[in-house]
Amino acid sequence: MKVKPFNSASVAINPLIALITVKILKEADKTHTSIRNVFYNQINEYLLDVQQIKTLYHYVQEISKKRARLETYINYIIEKQNLTDWYARFPRTVHYILLFLVFLLKEETYAGGNPPSSSDWKHLFLYLLNRMNLPMKARNKKRFGTILQQIAELNFDELLLQIKEENPLSYYSFKFNYPMWLIKDLFSRYEEDFVLNFLHAENAPPNKYLRVRAPWEHLAEHIQSQLKKRFKSDVTLFTWSAAGRKTLPPLQLLVFQRFKSAENRYVQRYIPHQMIVQDKTSALIPTLLFPIQNEIVVDLTAGPGQKFTELLEYAENATIIGCEVDAERIQILMTWLSKLRDWIKKKKNKPLVFHTDALQFSLPPNSVDKILLDAPCTSTGIFAKYPDHRWHKIDLPAITTLQTRLLGKAIDLLRPGGIGVYSVCSLLREEGENVVSKYLDVIEVLPFDEENQWTIPSSVGKRTFRHLHKTDNFFVALFKKK
Repeated sequence: MKVKPFNSASVAINPLIALITVKILKEADKTHTSIRNVFYNQINEYLLDVQQIKTLYHYVQEISKKRARLETYINYIIEKQNLTDWYARFPRTVHYILLFLVFLLKEETYAGGNPPSSSDWKHLFLYLLNRMNLPMKARNKKRFGTILQQIAELNFDELLLQIKEENPLSYYSFKFNYPMWLIKDLFSRYEEDFVLNFLHAENAPPNKYLRVRAPWEHLAEHIQSQLKKRFKSDVTLFTWSAAGRKTLPPLQLLVFQRFKSAENRYVQRYIPHQMIVQDKTSALIPTLLFPIQNEIVVDLTAGPGQKFTELLEYAENATIIGCEVDAERIQILMTWLSKLRDWIKKKKNKPLVFHTDALQFSLPPNSVDKILLDAPCTSTGIFAKYPDHRWHKIDLPAITTLQTRLLGKAIDLLRPGGIGVYSVCSLLREEGENVVSKYLDVIEVLPFDEENQWTIPSSVGKRTFRHLHKTDNFFVALFKKK
């Protein structure tokens, strides 16, 4: 079937691009995998030019960001027409097709402000049904056409007011494109103003941080000036000197309000050794273990290497042991280590990396001076970076069980009096405070960041929030083994 192409503000809506978009949405949900990862796997199967790849990435990213709103449009019309049971009988693929079409209808911007005609939608809908092998009776095709037409005619502001009157939490989910279960959790713990400021920040472009590696910290100002001169970028220099590591060079972070692909290419091509992309909180967490001299330090989840290499950069004559179960993350870590080889040798450090499950790690108990556990989690704290993660199914009991076991393993490895850090990029108490609280009989939670420069206190640790600290949302606990 020939499908008439139609123009958006950037490029003609190519039926093939539409098809790949639907396949990516489906695959990401099916495998609970990042949209970005599925995207890079899928594009290798097609011969796409640069503009088509950009358009495809735009579609999948924007649909993943706005999924709550898109599904609200669909559900509103389905329920209004009493078609819930009818709609449930269709394969899930139909839902992904509708998500894509509703995005084009309600959220995409078009040249001249005029969206494509109803016949265009009909042709594209039929094309996608055929290519996805979804046979459908004529009356059902007609009904779906009516649903799309009614969605196209919906008034955004009127629908928003109606939802707000019926259920304020649904209103916030619709407005900010955030999952309802997490909206409920946030409002159960924080004041309304706090939650609204947080949600506004989550939907704004996040800052991008580049950590200047310790061997080249003296070049931070030079690199900053070069980036400003080359790209006219708004780059600021963030310097951190934590208590207890005053004899060490300061931690240098370059902060971009907007980090464009041109800057990224420059960084990757011209100065790949000197800098590494790393969030501010992620870079500050290892500093809680500094200084490291003549000690044995373990990073139980060392890949892909940002925190592990930071420990190495600031250590001296120390053994830094990394444990990672994922082969791909180990490969990235080993690449970074090769770039730091001369510096590691100069500092007389001994990095050891083991490809194994941290729970099966065979170091003897009470043998480690310091330990870092940046535990696997639901990633609710980095939804601004990876908006598609908002819609993945989460097995919270399984995740918290793993976190609890990993923290138990970390404590078991520490010598009495040894220092540990537990962190998760999660907003949920179940993954932060609740996990640490299970071990209060064998650990003492220590204070840090007394001036709250980059954290706010929690019950047994501290938290960072995007709207307060312009960084990812983390829970962090510093502790000592009794």
